[in-house]
Amino acid sequence: MSPRNQPAVLSQRLGASSGSVALGKHKGIGAGVHSQLRSLLWDVHALLLHHVDLQPFSLLNITASDKHIQWLLGADGEVWVWVMGEGPGDKPYEEISEELIAERARLQAQREAEELWRQKEAEITKKFRDALANEKARILVEKWKVEMEDRKAAKVLEERIHEEFKVGQCLGICVRPPAPAPRPLGLISGLDQSLG
Repeated sequence: MSPRNQPAVLSQRLGASSGSVALGKHKGIGAGVHSQLRSLLWDVHALLLHHVDLQPFSLLNITASDKHIQWLLGADGEVWVWVMGEGPGDKPYEEISEELIAERARLQAQREAEELWRQKEAEITKKFRDALANEKARILVEKWKVEMEDRKAAKVLEERIHEEFKVGQCLGICVRPPAPAPRPLGLISGLDQSLG
């Protein structure tokens, strides 16, 4: 049977006439259009199932998963269930809750202590840097003071020497510059005479 003849055979098998909606020949628009469309879709669906020979869900191509759940069974063959705090050796719920709260409080206190330590460490580091900078500034100020004192002492000495020079001139003491060195004899002295 050719695929072209299958819709006609299918529609005849479903009880529809050859010119029915199942073959896609709609006549008129009205309330029957929806039912005709529904029947057409059903015919196409049935045709696909018949032609491909598949189950309805296999059209979606769903594959099985490798993941499984296997429930533990108790001695009675039923699913084993454990209720917290009711098993042998279990701590009561209140005790477990208190331990959890205490652990959270301990962790919170530890975080706060670490944060306080970081703040104190930063504060100490800042104080140390400030003290170091102050010490450097103090050393520079002392050097500057010593330098200024040296300049003042040099100026006082210079003024005293200048004063002594003035006093020596007033007393008639003349300070003469040293005599020039004698000239060597020879060519230079002969040139001096010829020029002179």
